[in-house]
Amino acid sequence: MSSHEPASGQWLQTALTAAALAFVWAVLNRAGATFEIRPGLSFFYPAAAVTVLAGAWLRQWGVLAMVVGNLILPWGAASGGLGRPLLFALPAATWAAIVAVLPRLGATTNPLARFVLVGVGGGSLAAAAMGSALLTWLSGAGTWAGFVDNLWGWWVADVVAALAIGVPMVAVVRPHLLMSEEAVRHFRLWRSDLRNPAWVLVLALASGAVLLAVSQLGRVQVHWLVALLLPALMVAGMRGGLGAGLATNGLVATIYVAVVLASGETGTTDLSAMYGNLLVFFGFAIFGGVLGGRNLELVEIVRRQGEELARGLERTIEALAVAMEARDSGSESRLQRIVRLAELLGREMGLGRDELDTLRRAAILHNVGRVGVPERIFMKAGELSPAEVELVRSRQVELGVDILSRVEFLSPVVDIVRYQKERWDGQRTGAHAGYFGLKGAEIPIGARILSAVLAFDAMTHDRPFRRAMSREAAVAELWRCSGSQFDPDVVAAFTRVLREEWDRAVEEMAGSRA
Repeated sequence: MSSHEPASGQWLQTALTAAALAFVWAVLNRAGATFEIRPGLSFFYPAAAVTVLAGAWLRQWGVLAMVVGNLILPWGAASGGLGRPLLFALPAATWAAIVAVLPRLGATTNPLARFVLVGVGGGSLAAAAMGSALLTWLSGAGTWAGFVDNLWGWWVADVVAALAIGVPMVAVVRPHLLMSEEAVRHFRLWRSDLRNPAWVLVLALASGAVLLAVSQLGRVQVHWLVALLLPALMVAGMRGGLGAGLATNGLVATIYVAVVLASGETGTTDLSAMYGNLLVFFGFAIFGGVLGGRNLELVEIVRRQGEELARGLERTIEALAVAMEARDSGSESRLQRIVRLAELLGREMGLGRDELDTLRRAAILHNVGRVGVPERIFMKAGELSPAEVELVRSRQVELGVDILSRVEFLSPVVDIVRYQKERWDGQRTGAHAGYFGLKGAEIPIGARILSAVLAFDAMTHDRPFRRAMSREAAVAELWRCSGSQFDPDVVAAFTRVLREEWDRAVEEMAGSRA
């Protein structure tokens, strides 16, 4: 494959997108007749939204798309031959060009304000001035008053449509043109969970259905009931920030305009109310989105500080745990081994991030209750007597649980520490008896993992009363006790983890000798 093929593929994709936008613009341009208040002039011009989108999304290709779109389905004064469609393509093409050059103006602290004022306001004013001049010139009997009247009507129809629908579409495809990196990140997180836009869609459609039903009764004007559509904007903005608020504004505005058309409330007074309501929607989307974004930033700050505090507490706890076990030879490295193996096994078992954090803390603190048990018991060769087992249970386990229960931050760790000695078969008598009689899935998964890790580490390292086993012998012992002392799934996963660890160690040894 040559180095030019990816660029060629990108060129083709852009050209096809531009062609699609040209067709959509042409259809919406012709649909302008639905909103016509006098020949060639609409009170709401939906194609203006696509003009803004084309310039922001495709830049120079978007400008070309506006020219092509006007040639496909010319409407009103632009109809007739080839000359008129080309002339009336200039306003939309100019507007798209103004939007297209905005990124070249450099960074700004308020990209949305610049886009609205320059891209939408300035671009639409230039387009309206050109279009009104063409209408006045082609009429042959135009006056200054007529030009101003056309300019005002053209500009308002374009601006309202661009703000109501165009800016929301830009927020979806080119969010960086409208908002900060942090706001873009919040928006992408919001829409990555499809339940968020789905709930907003359902809420907006339900509100629109109620609005339409009430308007059909003829008792209350649609324009007085627009508050029904505000909850969708509020929910989106508070949960997804500015991007979610703007995107939802496009949906809400479309529903509202559709209901207005269905109700037939398009008189002069009604149009003023409609324009006002659409601007209220836009302002509410910005206000709710900015407020929601700030709340999300505060939540993020609190979360990061909480994580930093948790890491600090964990390091403190680990240092105390190591110091507490330092009286045993090699206990510092023992704790590190246990924590590492527990984490590896937890990942192999498919534990989530929070579960892994809890397992790590439990591995660090599994022996915290040992301070209440005489050292002679841990150094004893052979099986513990029933009285000694009860002493370990009542002091090491219960004291450890009591210590951990006093710290709210460590509450998820308590059950793992409490049940780390339980057997898979629930036996409470014989060698390595469980303390509480839990069995099978009744035992927390963290406790089952920790039980296997502790047993393996104990078997593979020297103790005062016996020599260490080989790793192979220890794994064989785990399998021998699988289904009785240990969870079979945990043993199988642990075997895979240990095999990977051994393979890695062999590779490192081979590399060091090369």
